[in-house]
Amino acid sequence: MINIPFENEITSPLQDLLVYNFILDILILILILILIIVIFNRYIYSLNLNLINNLISKYIPIKFRNWFNKYLKTGIDYNNKFVLIMLVVIAIWLILIILLKMMISS
Repeated sequence: MINIPFENEITSPLQDLLVYNFILDILILILILILIIVIFNRYIYSLNLNLINNLISKYIPIKFRNWFNKYLKTGIDYNNKFVLIMLVVIAIWLILIILLKMMISS
């Protein structure tokens, strides 16, 4: 029998399903880690801004303090919107991947 180069890797359908299931498990793990990073980033960002705001309120004159607080509030608003969008996108991807995993497993 002559070996054809395209037929070197013959896998069974069960083996293919197990490989795809493993890949989906890895994707779910990555998405959960990204979700945790986004949540912690929001809290670390707010803690850092509070620290900077406390330092500025002690050592900077009132004129600059008001200017800084205006930009600080817009930065907090943008951060909250970004985190909300990221949470929605990650949740949608997680749901889709879990549905795909259930379809492969059944």
